[in-house]
Amino acid sequence: MVSAGKTVEYANSKVPVVVSSITSAARSLLDQGVQHMVLPGVVPLGCLPRILTVYVSPNGSDYDSIGCLQRYNDISQNHNRILQDAVKQLQIEFPKAVISYADYYQPITEFLAKPTLYGVAACPDPTTVNWDGIAFTEKAYNIIANGWRNGLYAIPPI
Repeated sequence: MVSAGKTVEYANSKVPVVVSSITSAARSLLDQGVQHMVLPGVVPLGCLPRILTVYVSPNGSDYDSIGCLQRYNDISQNHNRILQDAVKQLQIEFPKAVISYADYYQPITEFLAKPTLYGVAACPDPTTVNWDGIAFTEKAYNIIANGWRNGLYAIPPI
C-alpha cells in the first residue's frame, strides 16, 4: 500500500480490514471442516531492502536498533498483533481444529540483530547480482520452520 503512494497512517488504518478478510477466509475453510490451519504473520516491512532504499530517511531516529525503518515495522507489528487476536478468537470458535499463528517478524529481526549467529553474510562476490528482497535461503526457512514446530515462533506449535 505504501509503495502505491499511500501514507503509513493510511496503510495502518487498513490493517483491520486486511485481517478481517483473512479471518473470514479462515472461518469459511474451518466451517467446511478444515482441522489444521496456519495463519502466518507478516515480515518486518521496515527491514525490507526496497523499503529501506525507497524511503531512506536522513533522520537517525526513524530507524530502530537494527537499522530498520520503525514506522514501517509498526505496520507489521499492528497487523501481527491483530492477527494473533483473531487467531485466538478462531481457536475459541473452533476448539477441535488446530489453528496456529506463525511468526515471521521475530525470526527475521533476530537474523538481522545477530547476523553472525545465524550465518548471515554479505554477498562474497560484488560483481554478481544477488536478489534477496523476497525469498530467504534454505537455512533461513529451516530456522523459521523449526521455530514454528517447537513453538518458538508459532502459537501453538505446528
